[in-house]
Amino acid sequence: MKHIAFLFVCILILISAASSQTVVIFEDNPDRVYEETDWGPNKQHFGYWFVNYGLPVPITTDNHLKTLSSGHWNAGYAYKIKLFSFMDIAAELSYSNYFYALNKDAREDLIGSGQSWDKIRTKQNGLKASMFFRLYMNPKRGNYFGTYVDLGGFIDYHLSSGWVYKYKDDDYKRMLRVRHDDDFETFNYGPAVAFGRDQFSLFVQYNLKDVIAGTTLYPDMPHFIVGLKINMYSAF
Repeated sequence: MKHIAFLFVCILILISAASSQTVVIFEDNPDRVYEETDWGPNKQHFGYWFVNYGLPVPITTDNHLKTLSSGHWNAGYAYKIKLFSFMDIAAELSYSNYFYALNKDAREDLIGSGQSWDKIRTKQNGLKASMFFRLYMNPKRGNYFGTYVDLGGFIDYHLSSGWVYKYKDDDYKRMLRVRHDDDFETFNYGPAVAFGRDQFSLFVQYNLKDVIAGTTLYPDMPHFIVGLKINMYSAF
C-alpha cells in the first residue's frame, strides 16, 4: 500500500499547483482576454495531463481478490479537438499499471495449501491508449470543461506481466518475483465511460480480454474497473 499512498500525495501536490493558477473566464466575462488563441479547455484544441486510479469490481466473476489491495492506475497526456459546442473528440496515451492481490482461497488454488506464501499478486505494466467522444451538458460554459460524459474505448499493451510472492513472519521475510509469464494476455481492450465535472470524473472500464489467459490454472479476474480520474489543467 506504500506506493498507493505515495501516488495520492503526488496527486494532491499536482492538484494544488494547478488549482492555484486557475482563473475561470465565464461566458459573460467582458474582458475576453483569451480570444486571440484557439488553445484552451473550451477552444478548438487543448491538451492536458491526467492521472487516474481504479478498483476491480467482481460483478461478472467470483471474487478471488483482496479488492482494496488490488487496482489499476495510469498517468499520461490527453489531447482533444472540438467538433461542436457540445462535443469533442479526444485521445489519450499513458503509462498503465494493473495489480491484483489474491485472497487466501485463490492462493491455495494456485500454489496448494502446503505452500508458505501469504501474499501473492499479479503485476502488469505497459502503455494504454484511449479514444472517446466528450459530450457536454452545458455548451455555454466559458473556458472550462463544465459537466460532461465521455464515451469511448481503450487498448492496453502490457510490456511486462508476472507475479510477486511474499512471506513474512517474526523471524524472516522473503519475496519472489516472476518478471514475465506467458500465460498473461499481451493486449487488453474494451469500452469505457466517464461522468465528470471540470477536473474530476468517475470512470468505468470493462476489460473484454481476461487479465490472465483462459486456463484452469489461474482464477478469473474481475472485468470491471471503477475509479476516479483527475485532469490536471488550468483554465485562464
